[in-house]
Amino acid sequence: MALSKEQIRVIEDYPLGNWLSRFPTELRDLKASDESWRSAIANLLLAILGSTTAFNLPAPDGNGNITNLLFAISQKCRSGTSFQFAQFRPLIDAVITDSPDIDIWVAIFNFIADANLSTLLPSSITPTFRKTPVKASSNRLANSETREIVERDLFEEMKNCIFRNVGGFWDKFFKSWNQEQDEMLKRILTAYNGKRWTDFPTIPDEKP
Repeated sequence: MALSKEQIRVIEDYPLGNWLSRFPTELRDLKASDESWRSAIANLLLAILGSTTAFNLPAPDGNGNITNLLFAISQKCRSGTSFQFAQFRPLIDAVITDSPDIDIWVAIFNFIADANLSTLLPSSITPTFRKTPVKASSNRLANSETREIVERDLFEEMKNCIFRNVGGFWDKFFKSWNQEQDEMLKRILTAYNGKRWTDFPTIPDEKP
């Protein structure tokens, strides 16, 4: 599938950089016979979904950005329905070989083109791990709603392993901060109980 000029512009303006750097090792040994590939691919798609590229990249049908589709694919992939390992092979290969961003996105758009969009975006989306219901009248989630659902899922996966036992991290990044930065840090740490993150920070920005 040939990308449009607008899609190419967005991909070039918002590169993935090292966003997917941890995945080549995880993907290299995946096998179709081992169903664990579903979780690995779902995690990859969620990582791509969280990129600035995805939030600026128009969906193939021109309805919003591509995040809704990526989220729906990741959910279906994890649930063990609809998709086969071979369908993700081009994307896996592109990530493993550290291919240019264009190749990664072409693999994604080709996957979407080969899939049935009506099955990717049903009238409701599978409830999250907390069984949070989705509005029955919602054919598509707004970007802010999609991000909220994804953040909750990601938080459950990350909350017990973010920045654990990283020697020298505090001294390097926080010790020399000024008063405004210290105040910002205090507000963020209200979501940290000394052992683990209890929630996303209430104000997850860099403004003092």
